[in-house]
Amino acid sequence: MRKRQPRDTVIRDSLIDSFCYLPLEDILRSERVSKEWQRAARSNKVWTVQCEKLWHDKEYVPNSIRKLKERSARQAYVQSIKDSNRQWMTLEELTTFQWRFRFKESAGSHWMQIDPYWSHDHKSSKIAQTIIRKFEKNGTLKRLDDLEAMRMFESTVSATTTDDDDNNEMENSSSSSSSSSSSSSPPSGFMWKIKETAANGLVKCIQVNHFPSYVASRHPKNWGFIMQSCWVLLTSFPMPAQGHDELLDDNKLAVSVDDQLDEVQRYNYGFAPVGGGDVNRVILNTANG
Repeated sequence: MRKRQPRDTVIRDSLIDSFCYLPLEDILRSERVSKEWQRAARSNKVWTVQCEKLWHDKEYVPNSIRKLKERSARQAYVQSIKDSNRQWMTLEELTTFQWRFRFKESAGSHWMQIDPYWSHDHKSSKIAQTIIRKFEKNGTLKRLDDLEAMRMFESTVSATTTDDDDNNEMENSSSSSSSSSSSSSPPSGFMWKIKETAANGLVKCIQVNHFPSYVASRHPKNWGFIMQSCWVLLTSFPMPAQGHDELLDDNKLAVSVDDQLDEVQRYNYGFAPVGGGDVNRVILNTANG
């Protein structure tokens, strides 16, 4: 004969099961009804459901917070909300993500023509085909895609960084793992370095060779990370095709040529040109291609 559960346990389990179907606002109200309801409303089962609802369309929730859900789903929910307001990355995050790359229209028609984001037909897909790069801890960039786009350009690029190498905060170690990674994928000539960090050590801005800096930020809806200069955009998640995320349209992106005018002039001319000049594009045949 099946053993009967105590009445209080049956009531509590029924409450918990019912609360799993409620929206967040009603769960929070339920906590104020009584101590019994509060215990049920704060159960891990109820808040696990809330975490799954909140995170289902999010591109990035730190693994530490996902693991926290097993012990305290309510705390994990709160921590994920707080983390979503963090605009900058840890070095570990920066070097773990697979970054999707495209040019902005401001780079000019030449670069758009050889960029698969612009040149490929994405009508049947919500995700664009893009160049994929990984920022290695040894300061190199690794191509992860099998596209031919820009391979010739990358092979001719001089691996030259800016002059302030003493401020480089990357882990430029020659570990065996870095060596094996480099040997499996020939270096492209692109080198990167941290250009600016926040007081807490998070990465705000990086530089690749002597191109205009990549400024980090967070997508406000899917919580993925973004890096952009006046000429390029990188996302830490599969990049939506044109028309599928208006927040990633060029006219909605924050960093413009005017914002990086000094860097654009240094890249295009090696100095600030007398009398101005056309800086609203990437000039071909410069010192680094």
